[in-house]
Amino acid sequence: MPDPKDKSSKVTIGEWFLLAISVFFTVLPLLFIRTDFRESMVMLAMFGSALLINIHIIRRKFRLKKLARISVKAVGGVPIRPSRTRLAQMSVGLLVVGTIFVLCGKQNDMVFRAIAWLIVGMGAILLVALLTGLLPAEFIQFEPEGFALGRRSGKALVPWDAIRHMSAGEVHGNQAVFLWFNQEAVTATPETYLPKVHKAMASSRDWLGADFVVMSSVYNIDAPVLLATLERYVNQPDCRAELEGQIKLAGRRPSA
Repeated sequence: MPDPKDKSSKVTIGEWFLLAISVFFTVLPLLFIRTDFRESMVMLAMFGSALLINIHIIRRKFRLKKLARISVKAVGGVPIRPSRTRLAQMSVGLLVVGTIFVLCGKQNDMVFRAIAWLIVGMGAILLVALLTGLLPAEFIQFEPEGFALGRRSGKALVPWDAIRHMSAGEVHGNQAVFLWFNQEAVTATPETYLPKVHKAMASSRDWLGADFVVMSSVYNIDAPVLLATLERYVNQPDCRAELEGQIKLAGRRPSA
C-alpha cells in the first residue's frame, strides 16, 4: 500500500544526483559544439530534455512542501480532462528531440535511427490525436452519488460510501492518488462497460496495489488537492449536495 507521505513532497538523493548528471552532460556538449556540432546536438537534446524533466520534478516537490492544509470544493457533474497543454508540450518535445536525433545522429547506426524515427512518430501521432480531438479521452468527475472515472466508451462510478481508503503518492515520478473501495458497489454506464472496469481494477491491483490510481499530474492537479477533495465528500456526506451546483475545483486555505 503506497505511503501518502512517501516521496510526493520529498526530494530524494537520487533525484539530486540525476539533476547533477543532467546538468553536467547538458553543459558538456556546449564546449564542443563548434568542433563536433552533430554529436553535441544529440547529447544536448538527450540530456537537455532530461534536465528539464528533473527540474520540473524538483520544483513540484518544493511547491508541495509549501502547500498548507487545504480545503477544497469541486464542480459537480463536470468532466475534468487531462491537460491539453501538457499533452501538447509532450508531443512537441518528442518531435524536437526526435528530429534532432534524425538529423544529427550517426547515419550508419540503423538502431539509433530507428529509435529516432520512432520518437518522431510518437510525437506526430500524439499531436495529430490532440489536434483532431481524439485526445484527451479520459476524465474524472465529481457527482453527488460518487466519484466517476471514464472514457468515451463508458464511465465507472465509485459511490462515496464505498471508498475505504485513499492516499497520495507517486508512480514513476508522477503524482497520483490511490483508491481502495468496495468493488461490488462500483457501477458503470453503460452496463456493458462494467467488464472493462473490472479488468482495469484487476490490472491496477496487480501492478500498483490499489483498486484505482488517478494520475493527478496528468490533470494538472496536485495530488494533495485531489486527495483533499475526495476526502471532503467521503468523510462529509452533507457536502455531497453541493456537487449539484457549479463550484470550481480549487484549493484554499481554511479560515481560522
